[in-house]
Amino acid sequence: AYLKEKLEKCKAELETRRKGNELNLLPLSSFYTETFLDSVDGNDMDEDNRMLVPNIPVGVSGTALAASLLRDGWSLAKMYAKYQEAVDALRHEQLGRKQSQAILERVFYEIEVKAGAILDERAEHDRLSEAYSVVNQKLENSLSEQAALERTIQELKAELKRHERVYIAAQKEIVDLQTQVTVLLKECRDIQLRCGSGGCDYADDVTTIP
Repeated sequence: AYLKEKLEKCKAELETRRKGNELNLLPLSSFYTETFLDSVDGNDMDEDNRMLVPNIPVGVSGTALAASLLRDGWSLAKMYAKYQEAVDALRHEQLGRKQSQAILERVFYEIEVKAGAILDERAEHDRLSEAYSVVNQKLENSLSEQAALERTIQELKAELKRHERVYIAAQKEIVDLQTQVTVLLKECRDIQLRCGSGGCDYADDVTTIP
């Protein structure tokens, strides 16, 4: 998105330069100039900029055109000044085109350089997305296992409370039994003591037991 925006910005700048150069060109009636440029490098550009050839309408000679301009009140100095203005405007346009071409080449170079980085970032994004999916699935599994463990813990707590109630009841029953055994043992000792001191026989002692 950044490179696309930059390319659009460069195109807009080129269009602005082109329109500005068109406004700077000053036509000299039907007399105008054009440059013949070959596909040359930057060193040949300056030399080609000087290769200005007058383009005269068909059927009109240069002498006739000059005479016509002189009759219209144009002086040679004025014609030369206008000619020089046209030459300067043309050179200005060519310089603008050269600068615009340099901007385009720089943008294309940046696109080529950053294309690899963009592809690497996309691959990294895909890898991270896949890793996130795996981690998210593991997290969901862990949450399910945690919920199952929590249910098991609640069930064990309920079972533990039930066992505690049973244990408390058993402890109470044991205490009651211990009390009863203590009472019985005391009664047995009392009977043995009475039998030993009073000389009563066993049958009489049995009848006295409540």
